[in-house]
Amino acid sequence: MPLGASTFLYSQSFLPRARCDSPAFSTSTAQYERSAQTPVTKNGRLNAKAVRQISAGSIVGLLGGLAVATFSKSLAVVIGLLVFGLQVSCLTERSAKGLVVELR
Repeated sequence: MPLGASTFLYSQSFLPRARCDSPAFSTSTAQYERSAQTPVTKNGRLNAKAVRQISAGSIVGLLGGLAVATFSKSLAVVIGLLVFGLQVSCLTERSAKGLVVELR
Protein backbone atom coordinates (compact mmCIF):
# COMPACT_ATOMS: atom_id res chain seq x y z
CA MET A 1 0.00 0.00 0.00
CA PRO A 2 2.70 2.59 0.79
CA LEU A 3 4.35 1.94 -2.57
CA GLY A 4 1.08 2.61 -4.39
CA ALA A 5 0.46 5.85 -2.54
CA SER A 6 3.99 7.12 -3.14
CA THR A 7 3.77 6.22 -6.84
CA PHE A 8 0.51 8.13 -7.14
CA LEU A 9 1.92 11.20 -5.38
CA TYR A 10 5.10 11.09 -7.47
CA SER A 11 3.08 10.98 -10.70
CA GLN A 12 0.97 13.94 -9.53
CA SER A 13 4.06 16.13 -9.18
CA PHE A 14 4.48 16.22 -12.99
CA LEU A 15 0.96 17.50 -13.72
CA PRO A 16 0.58 21.18 -14.62
CA ARG A 17 -0.47 23.26 -11.65
CA ALA A 18 -3.71 25.21 -11.70
CA ARG A 19 -3.17 28.91 -11.20
CA CYS A 20 -6.05 30.63 -9.48
CA ASP A 21 -4.40 33.98 -8.88
CA SER A 22 -5.37 35.62 -12.17
CA PRO A 23 -8.45 35.74 -14.38
CA ALA A 24 -8.62 33.61 -17.51
CA PHE A 25 -8.66 36.75 -19.62
CA SER A 26 -6.59 39.83 -19.03
CA THR A 27 -8.52 42.76 -17.62
CA SER A 28 -6.72 45.92 -16.69
CA THR A 29 -7.52 47.71 -13.46
CA ALA A 30 -8.52 50.82 -15.36
CA GLN A 31 -11.03 48.86 -17.43
CA TYR A 32 -12.52 47.35 -14.26
CA GLU A 33 -12.81 50.74 -12.60
CA ARG A 34 -14.60 52.14 -15.63
CA SER A 35 -17.13 49.29 -15.77
CA ALA A 36 -17.70 48.97 -12.00
CA GLN A 37 -21.11 50.18 -10.86
CA THR A 38 -19.60 51.46 -7.61
CA PRO A 39 -15.87 52.06 -8.00
CA VAL A 40 -13.79 51.80 -4.83
CA THR A 41 -11.90 54.98 -5.61
CA LYS A 42 -13.35 58.12 -7.09
CA ASN A 43 -11.14 61.09 -8.01
CA GLY A 44 -8.21 59.52 -6.17
CA ARG A 45 -10.15 59.15 -2.89
CA LEU A 46 -12.20 56.34 -1.36
CA ASN A 47 -15.76 56.30 -2.61
CA ALA A 48 -18.20 56.65 0.31
CA LYS A 49 -20.78 54.43 -1.37
CA ALA A 50 -18.25 51.62 -1.85
CA VAL A 51 -17.09 51.89 1.77
CA ARG A 52 -20.74 51.71 2.88
CA GLN A 53 -21.30 48.58 0.77
CA ILE A 54 -18.18 46.90 2.15
CA SER A 55 -19.15 47.77 5.73
CA ALA A 56 -22.73 46.58 5.27
CA GLY A 57 -21.50 43.33 3.71
CA SER A 58 -19.16 42.74 6.62
CA ILE A 59 -21.92 43.30 9.17
CA VAL A 60 -24.41 41.11 7.31
CA GLY A 61 -21.79 38.37 6.99
CA LEU A 62 -21.02 38.50 10.70
CA LEU A 63 -24.68 38.38 11.70
CA GLY A 64 -25.37 35.58 9.23
CA GLY A 65 -22.45 33.55 10.59
CA LEU A 66 -23.62 34.04 14.16
CA ALA A 67 -27.16 32.99 13.21
CA VAL A 68 -25.92 29.83 11.49
CA ALA A 69 -23.66 28.98 14.44
CA THR A 70 -26.50 29.42 16.93
CA PHE A 71 -29.02 27.55 14.80
CA SER A 72 -26.69 24.65 14.05
CA LYS A 73 -25.98 24.01 17.74
CA SER A 74 -29.64 24.01 18.72
CA LEU A 75 -30.51 21.86 15.71
CA ALA A 76 -27.85 19.33 16.72
CA VAL A 77 -29.31 19.19 20.24
CA VAL A 78 -32.86 18.70 18.93
CA ILE A 79 -31.80 15.93 16.52
CA GLY A 80 -29.79 14.24 19.31
CA LEU A 81 -32.80 14.33 21.64
CA LEU A 82 -35.02 12.88 18.89
CA VAL A 83 -32.61 10.00 18.29
CA PHE A 84 -32.34 9.38 22.02
CA GLY A 85 -36.13 9.40 22.40
CA LEU A 86 -36.52 7.03 19.45
CA GLN A 87 -34.02 4.58 20.96
CA VAL A 88 -35.69 4.72 24.38
CA SER A 89 -39.13 4.15 22.85
CA CYS A 90 -37.86 1.19 20.82
CA LEU A 91 -36.21 -0.27 23.92
CA THR A 92 -39.35 0.06 26.04
CA GLU A 93 -41.44 -1.43 23.22
CA ARG A 94 -39.11 -4.43 22.95
CA SER A 95 -39.04 -4.96 26.71
CA ALA A 96 -42.85 -4.87 26.80
CA LYS A 97 -42.91 -7.67 24.21
CA GLY A 98 -40.29 -9.65 26.12
CA LEU A 99 -37.67 -9.39 23.37
CA VAL A 100 -34.95 -7.82 25.52
CA VAL A 101 -32.64 -10.26 27.23
CA GLU A 102 -30.94 -8.96 30.36
CA LEU A 103 -27.33 -9.89 30.97
CA ARG A 104 -26.50 -10.78 34.58
